[in-house]
Amino acid sequence: METRRDLLEIDIFKSPDEETKIYLAKGEGSYLENITFSDERLWSINDVHLITKWSEPGEETAILPSDSTERSDLKFLKTESWESAESCKH
Repeated sequence: METRRDLLEIDIFKSPDEETKIYLAKGEGSYLENITFSDERLWSINDVHLITKWSEPGEETAILPSDSTERSDLKFLKTESWESAESCKH
């Protein structure tokens, strides 16, 4: 196996007692690409259900409550109503 740090080899054993070790399966792959057990690919980064579906930003784009445009005192700051802006903080 290559020396890349993302590669892994997995051996699965069953141990019914302290001395017995029964080999069940071998796995290999990369957590960045795919995982294969006993010649069957169980996971791939390119699996259709893993593909991120991006949408174009539009007016319906959510704005986080922490965004500075959501400040309750912002409209008062723009009109230089300092006392009203200060009252929004409390």
